[in-house]
Amino acid sequence: MTTAPMAGRTFDLDDQREFARLSHDWNPMHLDPAFARRTQVGAPVVHGIHTLIWAANAALQARPIKIASIRARFLQPLYLHEETTLVLRNQTDGLIELDVNAAGNRIATLRLSSVPGRISNDLPLTESIPPVLLQPENPAFEELAGRHGAEVRVRDRDRAV
Repeated sequence: MTTAPMAGRTFDLDDQREFARLSHDWNPMHLDPAFARRTQVGAPVVHGIHTLIWAANAALQARPIKIASIRARFLQPLYLHEETTLVLRNQTDGLIELDVNAAGNRIATLRLSSVPGRISNDLPLTESIPPVLLQPENPAFEELAGRHGAEVRVRDRDRAV
């Protein structure tokens, strides 16, 4: 396929505020330059889902297909004020594969498909609520096999917080 951009844009702080208002994602790493400067990324970054929505919308306006599944992979952060381009990597009747590029780097890959995605059997769709612990557990190393993280609940005297 062609490497010519099919769309482009630059995200700014006003875009981030509007997306935060709509999504209720007020994470300061997207909105507060002073806070973001102290994070690993060092500056405010665009919400990943904001990038995905923009790219999918631009691609589907240019090459409409009926979407049944979306796969996105975010490889690097997209910083505010970076010129961002959307490049069509591949297209068939029911599939569009895209790259989102900025500052000479591929920052995300997207796959829009008219075929429903598969749900992994490795992960349960729902999990039972873990019991409230009254004191920390301290399992032996051998007891950790097959265990995974869970929600942490804290009790304030007899009242769950």
